[in-house]
Amino acid sequence: MAEVFARSAEAPAAIVQALSLDQASVALPVLEHSPLLIDADLVDIIATGNSEMQCAIARRMNLRPRSALRSPKSARRRRPLN
Repeated sequence: MAEVFARSAEAPAAIVQALSLDQASVALPVLEHSPLLIDADLVDIIATGNSEMQCAIARRMNLRPRSALRSPKSARRRRPLN
């Protein structure tokens, strides 16, 4: 099921979200390919997921710039330069 929903823009969002948090064999294709996962989902998974999950996100074709996907913790520490 994860392989089928991984690339679908029409899959149920709640199912894609649940699959993205499942065990690695299920989550990795979804993390790498799903167009339904938004930046906030990806940031949370980067911050809390294991290295396999982080690598799957890094392989995404449409990954936003690194600064947009930094973890919320590092975002709080970073202050604008004046």
